[in-house]
Amino acid sequence: MKRWLLAWAMGVSFAVPAWAAEEAKPTEKPAEATAAALAAQEEKEYYELLRLFADTLDQVERNYVNDISKRELMEAAIRGMLGKLDQHSNYIPPEDMERFKVEVE
Repeated sequence: MKRWLLAWAMGVSFAVPAWAAEEAKPTEKPAEATAAALAAQEEKEYYELLRLFADTLDQVERNYVNDISKRELMEAAIRGMLGKLDQHSNYIPPEDMERFKVEVE
């Protein structure tokens, strides 16, 4: 009968076959393995957040009672994101970029 080990990494529990863990030989130093695991977890979280955003955008487009364009929703999302930064961060839509350049010059 094959045994399974319960492992814990980066706040996620998962089962690992005991026989696989016994056969595996580490190829990375512990610090490198930890850094690689952390980078993989951060990348996974990033894609999960992007999926959440895309799913939310899709649900609003499908189910909101009034018509609203993707551009309006995306620009509102960008403004909201930049609003969490500092008072000097701002979004300039493409149609206003030329006017902005003239004013800056």
